[in-house]
Amino acid sequence: MKRLLFLVMVFALANMAVSQDYIFYGDYTNGNVYRADLNGEDITVIASGYLQVRTVTVDNKNFRVYWAVGTQGVYSANFDGSGLTQILNYGAIIGRIEFDYLNDRIFYTESFAGNIKSCNIDGTDIQLLVTGTGLIQGLGVDPGRQFIFWTDQDSGDIYRAYTDGTGQITIRETTTSLYDLELDVKYMKVYFSDRTNDEISVMNYDGSSVQSLINSNGVMGSMSTDFDDEYLYWIERENGYIKMSKLDGTEITTIINNQGSNMGGQDVTQNYFISGNRISETDQELQTYPNPCSRFIYCNNTSDAEIRIYSTDGKLVFKTRIDSCEPIDISALNNGTYILTCITEDDITTSKIVVKNEK
Repeated sequence: MKRLLFLVMVFALANMAVSQDYIFYGDYTNGNVYRADLNGEDITVIASGYLQVRTVTVDNKNFRVYWAVGTQGVYSANFDGSGLTQILNYGAIIGRIEFDYLNDRIFYTESFAGNIKSCNIDGTDIQLLVTGTGLIQGLGVDPGRQFIFWTDQDSGDIYRAYTDGTGQITIRETTTSLYDLELDVKYMKVYFSDRTNDEISVMNYDGSSVQSLINSNGVMGSMSTDFDDEYLYWIERENGYIKMSKLDGTEITTIINNQGSNMGGQDVTQNYFISGNRISETDQELQTYPNPCSRFIYCNNTSDAEIRIYSTDGKLVFKTRIDSCEPIDISALNNGTYILTCITEDDITTSKIVVKNEK
């Protein structure tokens, strides 16, 4: 009976998620930031008075929502609108915001300056990564593989670089007006939208195997994805719609119908990474042993790896590098349940562990 209860508890912890899933979106013209259920019901204004909302992004690790406002910078609040704070405050127009949960940094674009920058979650330590681009309308970060991707609306191309800005390459060239993009870090896929053809497509990280998913007629706006439940969301600005579909483009549904609005960005809550679910692009499970563990634990990594251990509320409590199958010293951890993440050059896998150190 005790073993059964233990397994039930571990299963529940392994699937921890936000108790309520939401979609957040902004209105460029009226200055409101909205929260709604994923079916479009129970629409609530969580912030107002922010004219020219350009992008809205959810911080799933800390359960906060961020939005960029004209030349005023970036603001952040809890999901209910409380705890409002300004993160960045300077004259550049910020177009896109993305999070690096592994390193607690924000990546963002300065739209008309052609820059990509990063900073700490609190807005400190601003670093210039990429400069001299055209108008960037889409940005994605894969912190495990240390990649950033972006769309250049002026050139019609999609680029990839390392998260320090080096190693820039073009992975797709088009003659169309590209807009937003989203990354599937598990299967190494890039979802991107095209305003010329009102289309959403998907391709591999290297630009190969391009597949058209969605054809629309309403001026494509911001996209977001929920890879846990396999849904894709997008704005049709001309129609005043937010729509959703399965990741393969089927089962299209309108969830927000606000004709006459000027929606400026949207994002959905998800626990794709921080829940402790495996995000390996292979089907290889991360095995840890012994588990429960005391003082040391091993995992079945076959190459050098970075090990990160998170508490069940998503806080990073331990980080180290190990060689293949090297023991991990967890003697400093308090007893309890944790999420161990193993990051190699080719993979990111996670496992639930239970620490029982003798104190």
